[in-house]
Amino acid sequence: MSNNDALFISGEFFDYKIPKDKKYLMKYFSTGIQENFISYILTFGNYDNFVDHTGIFCKKRYMQFMYSRFKLIEESHYKAKKEMNLEFLSEIESGKFSLNSFPKA
Repeated sequence: MSNNDALFISGEFFDYKIPKDKKYLMKYFSTGIQENFISYILTFGNYDNFVDHTGIFCKKRYMQFMYSRFKLIEESHYKAKKEMNLEFLSEIESGKFSLNSFPKA
């Protein structure tokens, strides 16, 4: 049995608490479905079975959009930390990171 199977069977992702160091993501993903999606991504690392595991209907296109947005924010956050760019890091963590150039769903 894989680790993902054990996580699914335990249902742990339903009660998943976003770690303190990832709380900034909730400033970009604030609706119920988005919060569930982020919890699922942080638990499993992908969204392949999000609908089947959660029972929450979500179009594949919207999941792709949310995942792309998640990756952009996470990669930007990682880069800001790596380069010790505290101004940019603060911008991301405060929810002020501009996603305007990012396509809308």
